[in-house]
Amino acid sequence: MKKLFLLLVLPIITFSQENPLHTGELIIDLINKGSSWNVTFEATSNDARWDENYNLTTDYETASDIVQSPEHTAYFDLVNDPIAGLNPIMAIGLYKISAIENGVEQAYFYMDWRTTDYYDASPDVYFKYDIANNHFKNSENTQTIDGTTQTVWDLVSEIDHVTSGLELYLDVSSQSGHPHLQWNQYHSTVSGYYVHKKLTTESGTMTSEHYTTSTNWTDNDFTIGNPRFTNDQVEYWITAKLSPTQQSLEGNHVEKYGTSYIQWKIPSQDVENELNYNLNQNYPNPFNPSTIISYQLKEDGFVNLRVYNSIGETVAELVNQKQEQGIYSVEFNASILPSGIYFYKIQTDKFIDVKKMILLR
Repeated sequence: MKKLFLLLVLPIITFSQENPLHTGELIIDLINKGSSWNVTFEATSNDARWDENYNLTTDYETASDIVQSPEHTAYFDLVNDPIAGLNPIMAIGLYKISAIENGVEQAYFYMDWRTTDYYDASPDVYFKYDIANNHFKNSENTQTIDGTTQTVWDLVSEIDHVTSGLELYLDVSSQSGHPHLQWNQYHSTVSGYYVHKKLTTESGTMTSEHYTTSTNWTDNDFTIGNPRFTNDQVEYWITAKLSPTQQSLEGNHVEKYGTSYIQWKIPSQDVENELNYNLNQNYPNPFNPSTIISYQLKEDGFVNLRVYNSIGETVAELVNQKQEQGIYSVEFNASILPSGIYFYKIQTDKFIDVKKMILLR
């Protein structure tokens, strides 16, 4: 008896998926591709970053993805995603996204990830790149976004822009023993920066504000020392001047310990009732490079003490805060200024005075 064998032929089913499990948080899809293409998408950190409690963009300064035909999508991962690592990785910060063809940047835009409001899986944002016309487009292909700043909190409805600790990142090193402050350039056009300083000594706490158009500043009125053997503490942070009345969000705060040359309140030995408003002549005068300016306050009030050059430009703001009745003294260090005639002006609610001093090198 012959055995009958039944051969069952099943159709072969092939599951085809381009780049299986190849996902990302920043996704760029090519349009108007033509028959062949080779484009590199590069993410470059703008250094507008979070402080050390977050993943710094300087730890992920650049990332790139090459898209060659027949592939048509670029993928980037955010480092705070639990499965980040399959694609080029970026951190929380501001990145310039460029499209490069034949070594030439054809178009770019900025992607701003800076917010603390992330859930477990990082949000995905989608863009298109028109390779025929060299333009970045929004996800709906209705708007050219070249040169713009795209923000995750505007692109993803569930994300709020939580800004604690955001914006300018400050680093403080030692330069000839003095705190040397450096920070990143603000990502949009500003007229300058404010260095905020909070000084704490045995006499109390005083805050001051110093304006500069640079992205670095040295505090020559403070010498860094070993915290075990020094009594003074200073704290710095930076804001950008956006307009005459508006500043950017504060960046990270940095503390240093050491010795301050500013002793701003002198014990009045129970003669407060005899005090009057007075601005004393600086000593020494002429001076090089520093001098002491002292003054008296008859009553509690807000005090502003500034130094001006001969054409009326502010070169230093020594005091800008409310102070109690008493006798005060502050050091003015002019080590970065040229020789010449300078003026210092005190202004309170009830008192204004100006005096001249000479810096002679």
